[in-house]
Amino acid sequence: MTRLGRKVEVELVDGGSDASDRRGAPPVEAAPSASSAGGPGRARRRLVRAWPIAVVVVLVGAAYGVRGMVDAAAREALHETLAGQPGYVEDLSRPLRPVWTHETSLAYVGAVHGDVAIAETWGGDEVELTAIDVRTGTALWSLTPEPGTHRGCWSSLTDMPPTSPVVACLVTGEMDENSSTNVLREHRLEHRDLATGALLARSSTRYALAASAWGDGLVELVAEDGVTLQRVDVEGQLRWSTRLSAAGDPAASLSSVAVRDDTALVVHGDHAWVVDASGQVVIEHRFAPRDEGSAEQASAGAWFFGDVELLPSGGYAFADHGLAETTLYDADGQRVRSVAYGWPATPVDDGSLGSVVVLVNEEVRVLDPRTGEELFRDEGSVVGAIRDGAVILGGRGKIRSVGISSREEEWSVPAGDVLGTDGTTLLVHEGDGQGYLARGLDVRTGSEQWRVDVGSGSWLTVTDGHVFINGTSGITLLRP
Repeated sequence: MTRLGRKVEVELVDGGSDASDRRGAPPVEAAPSASSAGGPGRARRRLVRAWPIAVVVVLVGAAYGVRGMVDAAAREALHETLAGQPGYVEDLSRPLRPVWTHETSLAYVGAVHGDVAIAETWGGDEVELTAIDVRTGTALWSLTPEPGTHRGCWSSLTDMPPTSPVVACLVTGEMDENSSTNVLREHRLEHRDLATGALLARSSTRYALAASAWGDGLVELVAEDGVTLQRVDVEGQLRWSTRLSAAGDPAASLSSVAVRDDTALVVHGDHAWVVDASGQVVIEHRFAPRDEGSAEQASAGAWFFGDVELLPSGGYAFADHGLAETTLYDADGQRVRSVAYGWPATPVDDGSLGSVVVLVNEEVRVLDPRTGEELFRDEGSVVGAIRDGAVILGGRGKIRSVGISSREEEWSVPAGDVLGTDGTTLLVHEGDGQGYLARGLDVRTGSEQWRVDVGSGSWLTVTDGHVFINGTSGITLLRP
């Protein structure tokens, strides 16, 4: 667009002279101005009067600079505390926006390894797993299911070289037809190139009561000489074998094996164990039957009587369905105490309440694991986060912040479910079936910072620090 203005005629002259200089007239000396009278002395007096203001300006600037450095250090310490916790997102300060969408059938992202997201699809689609570049949304590779099997590529090798990352995939097959209760299942471990999906190594097919990927190998619960837990590498070489139980018919018991922080959590019928990376049993715990009928089932083992989970504090919780109680152990395997039944939850926790255990059943309870003291109890709620000495609760159509010391509600707003936080902003997901929203709420006041429409037929998840929209039409990555 052209700007309109005036044309100005300018006469150019030699710098430092006027027109009379060019006509030979002697230069005119300027008379001293009134402002220059007194010269240096007056300048010094002005400087003396101005220095207090300059000092104040310097001090204020320094204070703001120090405060800024302190705030930055506090933010860095907070992020270091929260990093790696389920539900932690690095930055929620601004509205989340779509970065990319990968179109597929009904799907969700189950894990993110570096810059690669592993998505699982179902509902008749031939693609079982798809690896997606988190930076671009481009599909890197996909695997179609083998008949009667399920493949989960949810763990990566912790010692994998950065130039050639490897993902471990556990393939679970059909039940063993020779088992009287069909609980022996086929297991196989695969090592695949994370970038291409190429098969690098594959274990032989083995039958076990339960199995899980562990590091670069497998841990299996097998029916040999009673019930035995053994760890093998991908070539099938035995690393160690630990006999857990000699009682009962191993093939008649329902079993599970999970690996948490380089420790195996094993459940077999009415028993549970914690086994360390060297094969040593840290804890053995027996669950109680509910009644005489379940006692008979307990003797046969064909029932799950409880579960075991690793606590964020480093201890373990054994939830006993029969006794309706949960037994807490410390990280060294020492029994601490039993409390009313509840399953451990893992909200994002800044540590402001110290080491606590959150148990969820029909009500939510926050406990001191050392003393069993109940710090907080509430019905019909779910703990979304612990921040600055307060419990952030979702449920019953609202989100609330309750101070533990005061036992008073600090704020309450109508909202949906807390999915995660960066420590200052809560990520909330809500909807009525017709449409869904992602909202950012200030963790200290509950005030809404932003909201984003995520569409219908979709739900949000926080997976390994990334926010995804999972739905019937594909997967979308959201970032500020």
